[in-house]
Amino acid sequence: MARELIALCGLAFSGKSTVARRVAAELDHALISYDAINAARGFDGGTAIADQEWEKTSMAAAVQARTTLAAGRAR
Repeated sequence: MARELIALCGLAFSGKSTVARRVAAELDHALISYDAINAARGFDGGTAIADQEWEKTSMAAAVQARTTLAAGRAR
């Protein structure tokens, strides 16, 4: 089974999350969202987050991506 990872990056508030949700829904893929991870960690999306916290969020996203890809599942 083919495994696929699509990563989006760019400026804050440039529409990445909107595009990611649409692409994930259209392809029936899992969505790994820094916004969702930060919210689960108790951070408000409208406030500044320290670099160390972004690093933790990034690592959590990488773990989710590896787990999802290893399971071979799209959703």
